[in-house]
Amino acid sequence: MARVMAGAGPDPDALTAREFVMTRFAANLVRCRREADMSQDEVALRASLNRTEVSSLERALRSPRVETVVKLAGALEVDPGRLFEGLAWQPGEYRWGRFREVTAGEPSASNGRQG
Repeated sequence: MARVMAGAGPDPDALTAREFVMTRFAANLVRCRREADMSQDEVALRASLNRTEVSSLERALRSPRVETVVKLAGALEVDPGRLFEGLAWQPGEYRWGRFREVTAGEPSASNGRQG
């Protein structure tokens, strides 16, 4: 399973789609928690989660449920979309698509479509 590394985001071509999403979410969660100047324990308490769950999410070992994302965003006092920054879905020509990294200025899950 992929681990979150400091610096650049995950390479979407080197990871499975699931690993890519989990790794990007993990990096966003760590960034938001540090910006809020909170420990994992504080976030867990405010979100009514176990600290080990926060730790697992930050290390990209687990994929969060929707209600967990809402709890984390509330605990961190951020819009839930901040936890999905850098993620976008690239529709396939017919039916299959893939996740891709979003660069500055492109629409992503956190800011919707441009147009």
